[in-house]
Amino acid sequence: MGYYMLNIEADFQIKEANYPAACKALKAFIESRRDLDYVNVTEAVKYCNEGDLIRALAECKWECDEGEDGIDTILPGRTQLGEDHELFKAIAPFVAENSFITMLGEEKEIWRWVFKNGTCIEEQSDVVFESTPLYAAVFNWIYDGESGEELLCITTDKAKAQKAMKEQIEKEKKDSWISDVESKDIGDHDDALYCEDLDEDSWSFYEKGHHCVTHSDITIHKYERKNENA
Repeated sequence: MGYYMLNIEADFQIKEANYPAACKALKAFIESRRDLDYVNVTEAVKYCNEGDLIRALAECKWECDEGEDGIDTILPGRTQLGEDHELFKAIAPFVAENSFITMLGEEKEIWRWVFKNGTCIEEQSDVVFESTPLYAAVFNWIYDGESGEELLCITTDKAKAQKAMKEQIEKEKKDSWISDVESKDIGDHDDALYCEDLDEDSWSFYEKGHHCVTHSDITIHKYERKNENA
């Protein structure tokens, strides 16, 4: 029976000038995978040979409409998920940058295929309600006169934010200036040159007495949004 899906939204474009190259790429993909589910292989290859990209995609169960410059609309011609991601990766170099197709699966998950840098990536989504808190893991550092800040992740799952913090700590201790610090120089004792503080929501490694000059910090911030309709 297959896995059922529905289209939610799409912004998809292929310029008419790219039809021949897209047909060639689609044909190569189909012929390399002749057992594709839900694809009329013979007819799809036929239309690829004729340079008719719209009919070729229709035989792959994706219905397209044209505007002045080429394809500007795409919808699934079936409700079962097939090898669609692989198909889209094959023609991705000829799809307009930042095109996307958003889908809803039978188990209520939402994903989208996004076309960037000549390839197609599959992104998963989380539905976030206004009352759901968000956790952001933020990394900032100052060293040798330079500084920076990076958002490691933002998520509804605090455990994921803590995991991101842990992974960044391991990276910093392996790859940054911290890797040159000897363990005997870390601590609260009088001879210590550096300090390290760690709890479930934050980590800080810094030069003793000079945090504002040399440090690597990670903090997990909790954000709760106000419901204006309450």
